[in-house]
Amino acid sequence: MLNERQRRLLYNVEMEQMAQTAKALMESVSHVQSNFTSATHLEHVRPMFKVGFSFLCMEEPVLNQQ
Repeated sequence: MLNERQRRLLYNVEMEQMAQTAKALMESVSHVQSNFTSATHLEHVRPMFKVGFSFLCMEEPVLNQQ
């Protein structure tokens, strides 16, 4: 069983590893040229919300079973 200090240390180590992994992944694709659309209008944001909310709706029954 871990005490509070050990849990906090383990959490910080894991967060640092995730940050390093995310940075490496972002740097590995930073050379790729692609179009970027800033989501400033509803027409840009709506498809992103559809994808996000449909994913959450699919996951909700799974989360409620646990």
